[in-house]
Amino acid sequence: MGFTRLSDRGFSLTELMLTVATAATLMAVTVPILTDVTEGSKLNAAARELERELQSARLKAVSANRILRVRLNCPATGYYRTVELLNTTADAATNRCLLTAYPFPADTDVMTRPNHDGPVRTLPSGATVASSVLEFRPDGTAYNVVTNVAQTIATPVTLTVTRNNKSKSMTINGAGKIQFQQLEQNAPGFVDFLDATGAWVGTGQTPPATAMYVRRWAIQPLPTNPNNTIVIQVLVSPLSNEQARTASQFTRTRMAGDALLVSVKTRKAS
Repeated sequence: MGFTRLSDRGFSLTELMLTVATAATLMAVTVPILTDVTEGSKLNAAARELERELQSARLKAVSANRILRVRLNCPATGYYRTVELLNTTADAATNRCLLTAYPFPADTDVMTRPNHDGPVRTLPSGATVASSVLEFRPDGTAYNVVTNVAQTIATPVTLTVTRNNKSKSMTINGAGKIQFQQLEQNAPGFVDFLDATGAWVGTGQTPPATAMYVRRWAIQPLPTNPNNTIVIQVLVSPLSNEQARTASQFTRTRMAGDALLVSVKTRKAS
């Protein structure tokens, strides 16, 4: 039986140069994408932490039959805390979020309130949010607190978490519904762009020149069962529709050419 001898010749200089150039090109393309995904993940984590605090405050207000407030940038910038409404001057005091004045865990004696103050929490490093106070009542409704006065929320309140020039927003309406605006914005880590054939052409907040469609997705807990059920939404929309929405305050109305997929995933409660 004959054997074909493989060539002992190595790679030529030209082949090596082409290989190195290809590797360098791939690195140049991949590193910015990975950086963008990492920054997006950190921003999403910061926004999720704040969203969970709001959801928890609302549920606790209902279960404890007490009015609770979530105070942002309290007791200092980058901190936030859920506190019980006392209906005294203490509610507007500068030390209301301090653990030295109002410890956690709170006193459980109903005769000596507060009984439902939460811990002081911090936003992850580099994340910021504008100062705001939101109030949740035992019926689940939400109010915007301005100069210590609870005001009805007619137009949803928007909270925007920012990190390294990227932002992620959530809205809170008068019914107490807390919702991320991922389907309305090009949120880092939750958007990409497609060409006319449906092929991926990039991500980020600005569409590439060849983009014809924008694809956004949102993953949110189901408000009635946040620990065990998530709602996954994927929206594909022509860029022309997005430009029309931007011109009209970007209201989330169904337009011709939109495709929206909604899926609900539930795990068995332990």
